[in-house]
Amino acid sequence: MILKLLVNAVGLRRIMEIADIPASRLYHRIEFLADQCRETAAHKDRSLARKLEGRNIALSTDVQTILADWLRADRILNVPVLHAVTVERDSGYVVAATTDYDPAADPWEIEGEMSIGIQS
Repeated sequence: MILKLLVNAVGLRRIMEIADIPASRLYHRIEFLADQCRETAAHKDRSLARKLEGRNIALSTDVQTILADWLRADRILNVPVLHAVTVERDSGYVVAATTDYDPAADPWEIEGEMSIGIQS
């Protein structure tokens, strides 16, 4: 039940209330679930490595530009976000998936640069 609530973006306090458990138990459970996810991914990686051993590996890469809406008070601006995915051709295993999102970016600075770019 806890996993289902976490996956469905239920807040931690609400999960504790629904499951009638203390915070310490919830955090222990989250840690356990994270360990299980890592172990499952590691098992899949090891299994794939055995399957690919001795074969020529063919990788395919695709890059997409996703237009996200940047809301401003007076208009909506389209902001391109690049997403790249590399997949092993025969197995469909996703080797890498990256998005060019930078959490360190200052939104106010970007907003100012966008305004300058629009006016000029």
